[in-house]
Amino acid sequence: MKKKAIVTGLLMTLMLQSAVSAAEIKTYGQDENDNPYFVEHESKITLDANGGYLGSGYLGTQNTIEVTTEKGKIELPIPYRTSDYDFEGWYTEDGDKVTSDTEYYTDATLYAQWNIIGERTITFSSDGGTDILPITAKYGEKVSIASLIPTKPGFAFKGWYTDARTKENRVTEITLTDDITVYAKWEQVSNTVNTIRKDWIYWTDEEIAMNQEIMENQYKPTYSTEQILKLIQMLQQILMEIK
Repeated sequence: MKKKAIVTGLLMTLMLQSAVSAAEIKTYGQDENDNPYFVEHESKITLDANGGYLGSGYLGTQNTIEVTTEKGKIELPIPYRTSDYDFEGWYTEDGDKVTSDTEYYTDATLYAQWNIIGERTITFSSDGGTDILPITAKYGEKVSIASLIPTKPGFAFKGWYTDARTKENRVTEITLTDDITVYAKWEQVSNTVNTIRKDWIYWTDEEIAMNQEIMENQYKPTYSTEQILKLIQMLQQILMEIK
């Protein structure tokens, strides 16, 4: 009988130890109401706004905050950023998306993920050439500028460049990630100068010939020599009669 009592006692001890071990493990989807061995575990969850801000208003905002779970969950806030960014959601380091219903059993860090939106503008500095209107397009869009060719009398256009001084970095296509200004590069093709209203304008030989033709046609007499002589005689008679 004593041996039986000892064996029974050992069995009871093992069962109690097993119950305690089970109580140390939290089962997914269970709580103290349906799990007799439930032990609430508080995890530390770090929220990284990943370039955005957490908080309300402009005071007390932070890029990163730490929260403690309640019954394995946290209420996820919505971070904010500039109008060029749209909040997509919270993600684990492994790239898994989480929600306020996600349960945590260890400490973890969550990262805000953003989609970049908005528009960017290309501005053209033609350096004395004809104006080229700015181009505005969506962020990340590729814009071809090769066909945008200004003109400048006496000069040949040599392309658009991102560097205003050296004119070494030529571009024909731009991916819009920021507002940008491009600069025209010119090569002089004529030394002939015509002064109009104190502005120096360089003309090519073709332009000079065309201008001469226009001037000749403009000031070419419309009356014959005989007609002009008759007009002179008539004017002389009128003057004599007046005297």
